[in-house]
Amino acid sequence: MNNSIQNNQLSVKYFGKLFVSLFFISVLSVSCGSGSDGGISSGTSAPTGVSKGVITKTDASSVSVNGVDFNTGNSSVTIDDQPGSQDDLEVGMVVSVNGRIDDNSNTGEAEHIEFEEEIQGPIDSIDAVNNSLVVLGRTVILDGATRIVDENGSPLTFSDLLENDMLEVSGLIFTDDTIQATYIKKKFDLFFDDLSEVELKGTIKMLDVVAKTFFISNQAIDYNGSVQFEDMLESDLTDGLFVEVEGTRNSSGILKARKIEEEDDRLHNNENTKIEIEAIVTAFTSSTSFSLSGQAVTTNANTRFEGGAPDDIALNVRLEVEGRMNPSGVLVATKIKFHGNRIKMEADVENINAANNTVTLFAQAVLINGATKMKDDSSSHKGNFLFSDISPGDRLKIKAYLSNGVIIATHLEREDPSFEVKLQGPVDMVSDPDLKILSVTVVTNGSTAFESRSENNITASDFFSQISTGVSVKVEGSLFSGDIVAEEIKIED
Repeated sequence: MNNSIQNNQLSVKYFGKLFVSLFFISVLSVSCGSGSDGGISSGTSAPTGVSKGVITKTDASSVSVNGVDFNTGNSSVTIDDQPGSQDDLEVGMVVSVNGRIDDNSNTGEAEHIEFEEEIQGPIDSIDAVNNSLVVLGRTVILDGATRIVDENGSPLTFSDLLENDMLEVSGLIFTDDTIQATYIKKKFDLFFDDLSEVELKGTIKMLDVVAKTFFISNQAIDYNGSVQFEDMLESDLTDGLFVEVEGTRNSSGILKARKIEEEDDRLHNNENTKIEIEAIVTAFTSSTSFSLSGQAVTTNANTRFEGGAPDDIALNVRLEVEGRMNPSGVLVATKIKFHGNRIKMEADVENINAANNTVTLFAQAVLINGATKMKDDSSSHKGNFLFSDISPGDRLKIKAYLSNGVIIATHLEREDPSFEVKLQGPVDMVSDPDLKILSVTVVTNGSTAFESRSENNITASDFFSQISTGVSVKVEGSLFSGDIVAEEIKIED
């Protein structure tokens, strides 16, 4: 196909999609009118918006995403670019919901729901220690919240997955293209070289325009021969471009591309559109400038934080962000919620379990997985700091979150020795003058300094009157017989 024909086809496709998008926006405008942000049930129109995140609940006429219950009675559904239905939507899938959102009642009216799997292909290898898989060269991490089913929707466990099983995977993406799986479907079909259809999303690297090959993660891709380029030209291929590739994989492990499509996970919506998105921080400049899966986000003095603070925002942290688009396509956050209870630990390693990839601090096992960012800030300054480099007695500084009772580290730094320990997390129990954080007893006394949420000094009586189970508290002090004797203690949320 010559460039002139290819450009004409691209133009037709582009303007066709533009027409559909404009038509959809006009339908939303007519159906939603120019009403206030009042409740949907009262007859007034809620603002149009989009909510992208994990389905937490679904039934015959609704889905719940990012804490909003959407009525789906009048919505259309697409599954991997094909027409679908409400019956195709399952808990754990990452979806985008376009429609109306009522802030007052956390309800909405869905106009359109879109689901696209992140990857479809055979299991290359299984790591039972780290609860992870490799599928088409991409690492897939599972945790207690990952939903695994067969094609009938029957629940499965990690042990039911075998090498060469065909999977469909949905989830959230870390900076290194690792997938935090939220939903996995094990297909009944067996995988066959050169026959089974596979799909892979990711960032192009090691592009060779002469050999017509590139890599996504560790999967080699060959685009020689008849390849359909969608929403792009072959000449648009470049390192760093995010694409979806469809094709087959041969016995040498090379994916022979049949179709390559440029993907863009940014939310293309009109200025001031209501946005709700759950994703992982994939680019970070500061707590006021970062990106969630390619969508630029900014915060300001009016942004509210739940379950964490601005300095908890970092690469690979999972967030739910609400806000509105500004004229530059940047999401201005009005609220940021941290996924799971935010935990910070600073203490000496008590135990290491290499089989489970955990370290123990404060008698609590902390899971180190493929997404944990590790750094040696001690005087040793060891480059390429690995789990195997950690020894009992090492001083570690850990940022983590609590997921289904498991403490999962997002960041781990080795520090120089110190007698002081630090712990931040949700309160388990309050018994003035003591409390428990993550089952660790914290002892306060006449020498303890107490601080409020606004960092003002308060009395012990005021402090204990303001905390309860689930409230996040930060304590600094010394460790004595497994208890923390508090020197300073502060309410964090």
